[in-house]
Order: sequence, then structure tokens, then C-alpha cells
Amino acid sequence: MSTHIKRQRIPSYNDYNPNDFDLAFVKELVHFQKYIQGQSDDDVTVTGMYRALTKQKPGHKLNQWFLREDRWYMDDIQLKHLPSDSKRYIISVWISKLEFRLFKKSLRLDLFYDRGNFSSCEYKNCVLKDDKASVSDSDAVLIPYPELQLPPTTNRRRSEQVWVFWAKDGPFYPRRNRLWGIKYLNSINWTITYRRDSDIVYKGYGQIKRKSRLKQFQENSVPLGGGKDRLVAWFVSHCQTKSRREEYVLRLRQYVSVDIVGPCNFSNSQCLPKVSSQCYNWLEEHYKFYLAFENKICRDYISEKFFAPLSKYVVPVVLGGGDYSSVAPTGSYIDVRDFKSPKDLADFLSVLDRNYSLYSQYFKWKEEYDVVPPTAIEHSYLCELCERMNNQDIFRKVYPDIRAWWERGGCNAPWW
Repeated sequence: MSTHIKRQRIPSYNDYNPNDFDLAFVKELVHFQKYIQGQSDDDVTVTGMYRALTKQKPGHKLNQWFLREDRWYMDDIQLKHLPSDSKRYIISVWISKLEFRLFKKSLRLDLFYDRGNFSSCEYKNCVLKDDKASVSDSDAVLIPYPELQLPPTTNRRRSEQVWVFWAKDGPFYPRRNRLWGIKYLNSINWTITYRRDSDIVYKGYGQIKRKSRLKQFQENSVPLGGGKDRLVAWFVSHCQTKSRREEYVLRLRQYVSVDIVGPCNFSNSQCLPKVSSQCYNWLEEHYKFYLAFENKICRDYISEKFFAPLSKYVVPVVLGGGDYSSVAPTGSYIDVRDFKSPKDLADFLSVLDRNYSLYSQYFKWKEEYDVVPPTAIEHSYLCELCERMNNQDIFRKVYPDIRAWWERGGCNAPWW
């Protein structure tokens, strides 16, 4: 934790009556004095001091002393509010009976439970429950895809209960529930989605991070030798999409070979369109390019279709509404927006196919970066949610019209 402290006079705990405080607090105060005097570089003493301080009664004279600028003050200090030992926050997942199986599979909560619930989070005093009976007594309610299900019964909601909008896919614009937003007016407090303007950003599709140790790039290390005998692959299971990606692929196939793998292709498929290591190993062995085409062109939406092939020696060709330059290094992918037509894209892929040196440059970024697999971070949003529960005063808010926030301007029609 980076801490910048400005100080004038350093008060002593001897300035106050020891009977006013418990022994643990006095010890924390002594440790804190040593910290600001430069005798200790342990940041834990700062959070320990803050924790002890917040246990004192509101309006206590030491609280006033802690904040008075004429004695000493802290500036630009980020303190994590450590949870009270006696407080436990219950977070319930609200899923209707009709969608229970689908949403539970999407949330992958079983994996979160297997990993010890919140035990791996910085804040561990939260409990996640996925039974409806616990909703009325919970401190927060996680609502997956509110546009597709009825809200929790509002007359049982306590005023301090937090409602959280959760969606890892783009808006569905449901025809049978077009007025879903009316049921959630002035009800949603926080949002968890892939969008960067969400309160908590869902990172479960993957992430790229800089390596702690750089690896020297060697052009001849790119695995091509004799194995990569095909040009472009596309794993797909949804054959008709809002992005009309299938139309773009049909036009692209007029100029280069594209192998379509999955139920949208009637020829024999050698690999099922699943995010599995075996499937992507097969992709890496045979193909130079992979079509990472999203089914919706939505702002900030970049799914596992991009991160999965990026972890291999395959160049993703992307089509979507996200800002790929904000999540991936330059020269790690090819964006269809950079080409006037599918023919221009096909011509460029053909050039790379014939020039090993140019093609291999698309993997130079791997000497500095690694791809973090989804399984390592897909539930990080729950850790962030628990942190917010411990700091509700800081994050308190409400969305007057969650449908307007979610649907208007969130997705666009195809541009070609």
C-alpha cells in the first residue's frame, strides 16, 4: 500500500486518559506513532490503527483528535476498512425456478464453493447463499440477468438491503418482458457487468498481465513447423446472431479458406466448440488464425472467444464492440474494423500466411505478457462485492432506471 503522510505535531497516547481506551487500542496507537515517525515501515500498523479507531464510540474525543488538522493529518492515504469480527454479511443469489439451472451454470457457483467461498478474498466475512429462503434476511441480493426474471418480492426488502445487477453477457432485449425495467425502478444499487462503467467490472473471461520476468522473443520459437497446415478456424454454436457475424464469415470464405467447427457447419468437425484445452491445443497445432467474432456488438464486451486463442500461438481476428487495445497489447490481434471489406482482410491474411517473419511478429508481445485464464479470476467480482459490503457508506447509490443504463446505447447494429 502506497502511503503518503503529512504531519505537524505528533500526539502521544500519554495526552489522554488510558482508562478511556482498551489496552489493544493503546498498543495500536503506539505502533502508529512509530510508523509516522519513520521507526516502522509496516503498513499493517496503519490499518490496525484505523481498525482500533473505528471500534471507539462515535463522537469519541480521540476520533476528533484523529481528524483535527491543527495537530496532524494524513493526505492521499488509502485505508482498507477491516471488517469487524462480529459482523458477517449474507449475500443471496436470486434465481427464479424457470432459469435456475441455466443461471447457476453461468454463475459457476459450485467452483466458488469448492475453492472455499470467500476464504481467498481480502475480506472474508461474507457468506454466499443460493436459496430463495435466505433472501429476506440477507444483506445483499445478487440478481443475475434481471431482464429475464421477476425481481425479489419488494415488500419483504429491508431498507438497508443492497440489490446487485449481474450480467456477463450483453442485453437480451426480451420481447416477452420489454417492461422489465419498471419492476426495478429505484431498486438496483450496484452493477456487476463486463462494462467498464459498472460498479464492479466482471473479468471472468480472461485478462492480460505483465510478466514479472521478461522472456526473450525468438522468431523461430513460434510453433509452425509442419503442423500449421490450415489458415483460418471458427468455433461457433449460435448460427444466427445480432452481430450478423455469420454473414461476414460467408463473405470472407469467398476469398480464403475458413473451417467452421460446430453445429453451424454440416461437414465433419474434428473439435467440439467448447472452451477446453484439448480443443485449443488442436487449434494451435493446425491453424494460424482464429475468428474471435462476438455474437453481439456491445460496448466493452470482449468474451472468452478472444482470450482463449490469445493464450495459444494463434492470431485472433476480432469482431466486436469492445476496445481491444485497452485489454491487449498492440500487435497481438487483427481487428476487422481496420479493413474496408472482407476481401481486404482476406488479402492481408494471405500476405501473413506467405511471410513467416511478419506472421511471427504477432507473438512478440508474449515476451512481456501472460494471459490469465478465466478460472483464476472469474469470481473476483464476489471478492470486490464483499469489500463493498464492508464499506457501504462509501459506495452507497441507487439506479433510478436500470433498464435505461443497461440497454440504451449499450449495443450497436453491424457496420458492414
